[in-house]
Amino acid sequence: MTEQTRQNEEVRRLSLIAEKTVNAVLITDMDGKVEWVNEAFTRMTGFEQEEILGKRSRYVLHGVGTDSTIRAYKESQMSQQQPSIASY
Repeated sequence: MTEQTRQNEEVRRLSLIAEKTVNAVLITDMDGKVEWVNEAFTRMTGFEQEEILGKRSRYVLHGVGTDSTIRAYKESQMSQQQPSIASY
């Protein structure tokens, strides 16, 4: 198996996991604009993919009731270009 084949297989497996997990998954670009969400995200939030794609995640997911600790954590992770994991 070539290195490229191995990497392609790994990407395929990870994609399947992200798509099928019961956890909400949201992927943004470097500017925080939503590029992809999985079915669990749409089920948990009520947003359809078409409604949220291209929008900045913080404007969609942070409201007046958002815990300030979670908000600070997510903004810190985003500024460091690191993934953020938070429970709501």
